[in-house]
Amino acid sequence: PLHVGEEVVHLVRWVNSVVREEWTSEVFDLELLRYPNIEEEMVEMLQIGMACVGRIQDQRPKMDEVLRMVEEIHRGNSGNRLSTESRSDGSTPITPHVIETPISLPH
Repeated sequence: PLHVGEEVVHLVRWVNSVVREEWTSEVFDLELLRYPNIEEEMVEMLQIGMACVGRIQDQRPKMDEVLRMVEEIHRGNSGNRLSTESRSDGSTPITPHVIETPISLPH
């Protein structure tokens, strides 16, 4: 639980309620939403996160499955974003760091 002022907020329950109401933009960092074509990828990552904190432990994905899902999202969306693109104000956005090297997990 998180303490916000005097109110206690259970993060997983809050995110679940936001997702149920389809207010996913409430969960995301507004700075990240400035990048082109990123919202779909963020929703997919949120879904993975929600699976990882599911109530029934045996139904949660294993880390190797999580890694595979994240890599699939990266492969499917890597061509949809430009790493450097001029904005209308003349500045150049910084693309969030993405791991390019495959990661091996111990078994």
